[in-house]
Amino acid sequence: RTAILVFFMPILAEIRPGERRPAYAAFVTLFGMIAAHTVLETARDALFLARLPAAELPWVYLAMAAVAVALAQVPARRWHGLLGRSGLAASLGLMALVTAVFWALPGLGSAWGLRGLYVWTGLVATLSTVQFWLVLGEIFTITQAKRVYRMVGTGSLLGAVAGALLARLVSDTLGAERLIPTAALLLAATALGPALLLRHRTAQPSAYTTLRWTLAEARDLIDRQPYVTRLAGLVLVSTIAVTLADFVFKSNVARHVPAAQLGSFFAGFYAVLNVLALLAQLLLMG
Repeated sequence: RTAILVFFMPILAEIRPGERRPAYAAFVTLFGMIAAHTVLETARDALFLARLPAAELPWVYLAMAAVAVALAQVPARRWHGLLGRSGLAASLGLMALVTAVFWALPGLGSAWGLRGLYVWTGLVATLSTVQFWLVLGEIFTITQAKRVYRMVGTGSLLGAVAGALLARLVSDTLGAERLIPTAALLLAATALGPALLLRHRTAQPSAYTTLRWTLAEARDLIDRQPYVTRLAGLVLVSTIAVTLADFVFKSNVARHVPAAQLGSFFAGFYAVLNVLALLAQLLLMG
């Protein structure tokens, strides 16, 4: 406990009194979101590889990309009900409901149900984190972000560690399928708790509700901005590398780990990985 205080006191000292409530709410919200996603990701990987061949993974990767691109073409103003002052809480509540439906319905017994769960898990991570940082961009100025975001971002790694440890406990005692309602409960608790405190300062529509992320506009932006071009290239190369590594890793896990132990294996692996990432952030990053 003393070591944790030594690490976190300089980070907390940067937060000014007027920033503490939204900063702490953002920290807990991100903690809950990532913990829920880690639990759901463990369930997804364990159930998918226990019942389907790893050779099907590239197809669900492509499906996740296609659905994400399709959703990005919808003007944000059409989602105004979810992107308003309580939009993040509403989004997380909806995600909790859909996740619970996956467990309640008998679809996980079919191949298509497992594929749908895999794609849904990826969308939960993508949509929730993007919306979370958009909301924070409306709450904090750039100057405030330099002080606040380091503390807030630590919540993601702490949430990932906590989620992995919880997933290990649940999968060992109740089985991998019970991880799905566990993730739904975590999402619901985050939606009904800290996410409700993350509201914009004014009642005016948020700046990003007027955006439309079309492919043509993205291409035009890349053509006009060399910096964005370099960022896009970095994201492209890193995403390809991570996707290939993910496929190779999970293919080997499917071959060498018994199906009944996949939930415990993935939960333990994610816990160790996220602890190492947390140590790297605390000790190596400014």
